[in-house]
Amino acid sequence: MHKTGIYILLLFMALAGAVKSFAQSTQPDVVCVGATKNYYVIATLGSKYIWKVNDGAPEPFTSNSIEIKWTSTGKKTLTVQEITKDNCVGAVQSLQVIVNEPSHSKTFRKICPLQFPFKWNGLSCTSAGVYRTTLTNAMGCDSIAELELVVEDPMVTRLEQRICKSELPFTWYNQQINGKGTYNHKLITTAGCDSIVYLTVDVPEIISNVIKDTICVGESCEFAGKNFYNPGSYTEIMKNEFGCDSIVTLHLTVETGKTIYRKLQLYTGESIDINGEKQTTAGTYAEKQKAGAKCADETITELTFIDVPNAFTPNGDDKNEIFMAGHRVKIYNRNGILIHEGNNGWDGKYKGNLVSKDTYYYVLFNEDPEIKPKEGYITVLR
Repeated sequence: MHKTGIYILLLFMALAGAVKSFAQSTQPDVVCVGATKNYYVIATLGSKYIWKVNDGAPEPFTSNSIEIKWTSTGKKTLTVQEITKDNCVGAVQSLQVIVNEPSHSKTFRKICPLQFPFKWNGLSCTSAGVYRTTLTNAMGCDSIAELELVVEDPMVTRLEQRICKSELPFTWYNQQINGKGTYNHKLITTAGCDSIVYLTVDVPEIISNVIKDTICVGESCEFAGKNFYNPGSYTEIMKNEFGCDSIVTLHLTVETGKTIYRKLQLYTGESIDINGEKQTTAGTYAEKQKAGAKCADETITELTFIDVPNAFTPNGDDKNEIFMAGHRVKIYNRNGILIHEGNNGWDGKYKGNLVSKDTYYYVLFNEDPEIKPKEGYITVLR
């Protein structure tokens, strides 16, 4: 602080009155920490003066004025005592001094970008940051004011919504949304700034799907929670993966399998699997067979059995001359040599000559190639 006032030295006047500072009008004197002031009394020629603060040690000034820098707060008492040139001690004069502390304040402000430049205590703030200035408080002391200025960025929020056509239109922030697109709405933040919300709306198209299915007579097709038995086209409204309506059409075909008739002749002692059971007796059997997605074909099997003799007599009496006439057969002798192969049984001959009386090994083939050949022994008698 600068020294206050003009020093005026009054000479040749007797010690009288109170201690004063320059520019002081009333007691107590009020100063701030860090301030330097000059105090004085009316001077007497040839006198010296003893100055003290709070009755402490004498200050190094002996003239009728003193310059003091106040470094601590509180109520202080400044005294002075005159000693004349004749060593007469005068009365103690005093002055009350109140030393106040500078104040400090901090302000936080959040503003929008469009509020620049921001005016504050005579300063022009052009960006975010901390600003300081020195003011004078009510006690006449320095007041350090600090401003922390924050700039709020514009807030942008992006939303996405998928909605079905059947749910249009709908209202969003008092806007009527009629279809797909991007919409926006302005809001105000706590700092008073604009906040923009964007809404992107996606409206999936209504999907039409076609399903084709084939069933057999007597079967059913489940579609949209219903069972269908007859051929035709059926349309239902269903929910797709987005939860929206989709049109699904079923084209249903009903097929009938064909009926296959077959005659099967087995040899006595053989069996065939029909409908999961081994059949060993003659009769007519129905069996349904299904391959892949085709309907079942029904196979009607007329099953017969013929006896296979264990001996025959090819001796020219026209009785029991042929072994298994009308059937394909192979004949082997005891040495494993094939001596006959033909489709009309065996007449007991090998290379045009009757074979000797013996037992021979045969392989008897069925007309159905899927049936395993029958094997056994046949005895030639005379």
